[in-house]
Amino acid sequence: MKSLTEKQDRVLQFIINFVRDNSVPPTVREIMRGLGFSSPRPVQDHLKILQRKGYLTIKNKVSRGIELSPHLIEIPVLGRVGAGKVIAEQDIEGYIDVGKILTTSKDLFGLRVKGSSMAGAGIHDQDIVVVCRQPFADPGDLVVVVRNGEAFIRWLRKNDNGLYLQANALEGEYPNEELTDDLNMMGKVVFMLRNYSYQLVNPSRIG
Repeated sequence: MKSLTEKQDRVLQFIINFVRDNSVPPTVREIMRGLGFSSPRPVQDHLKILQRKGYLTIKNKVSRGIELSPHLIEIPVLGRVGAGKVIAEQDIEGYIDVGKILTTSKDLFGLRVKGSSMAGAGIHDQDIVVVCRQPFADPGDLVVVVRNGEAFIRWLRKNDNGLYLQANALEGEYPNEELTDDLNMMGKVVFMLRNYSYQLVNPSRIG
């Protein structure tokens, strides 16, 4: 890919951030307002240049027709890492298609985890889970359910008596719960973020 000017990179980063935060690409007018352009024309000019340089493609006559290059949103899997001895494998095994994760559903939202009832599943206090909003799930799915306005994460399991919810704590006991009328399915957990260095972006500061 060819190098970008500061303004071109600013437009590109806005698009990447918008896709990450909203699960859909922005419209020309959303880019215009977000970056303070006075008209759509300079945005359209920048998009044409970004397309020519290979950073994105534009679908004509489509409101949200911007499609980022897969190389911008795919993360290479470089082999294995050991938690004990060092493993030096660095052959690329494949790519994590982050773009597909973010754009498969338009109804994704994040929730910050509170408590340790799912620590045995690797989900710890202050992690962020990304949830696809849906009123159904399959046995074996990790789901978010709501009771009396309080949301919590559980495995959805099935036995001879039907469906039930199962915690996954390392310590303490959390009894299985049947699916009752006072429980509402909020959605299915699709992936998790753990904040080692990544900072949440305030939308008002984008651009």
